[in-house]
Amino acid sequence: LAAVRAEAAELEKDSIATAQAASVRAALNRLATAVETGAPFGDALSDIGALDLPLALMDVAENGVATTAQLTEAFPTAARSALSPARAEGVSDDAVGLGGFLRSQFELRSTSPQDGAGPDAILSRAEAAIKEGRVVDALAELEALPEVARAEMTDWTARATQRADVLDAIATLSETFK
Repeated sequence: LAAVRAEAAELEKDSIATAQAASVRAALNRLATAVETGAPFGDALSDIGALDLPLALMDVAENGVATTAQLTEAFPTAARSALSPARAEGVSDDAVGLGGFLRSQFELRSTSPQDGAGPDAILSRAEAAIKEGRVVDALAELEALPEVARAEMTDWTARATQRADVLDAIATLSETFK
């Protein structure tokens, strides 16, 4: 009888652990869905119930983070803002000659990935990366921009960094609660 009770207690303990793990996985799925849609996700964090949730999640739970679509949509405006001072200060390799004059006047920029180390090429590769959902790669590309151009991308970069940090935190939590 004692052995049966011990086995029943062990089965109950396993069932509770399985149910808790399923609840956490469901909360993580809700969290990931909220991040993809840009919705707040405080309720999902509460349901995870971990005491030491990543700060990257806690800081933005109330308002959510920018979606990849929002970042993609905002990128062209931010890129034009970054190119303008780079061209004006002569740190852009596409600012010379009549072509450079026209590009500056009409705020033209490359929209397909270009080779090169100039701001226009860097921004073209970053835009391609964000369109493919590769936020970390886009941010890495932007690190190579001259300071004057990078300063103009501060708001966009902050939003993209938040998203990248949240995605990283979700991946870490998913590994923790397998």
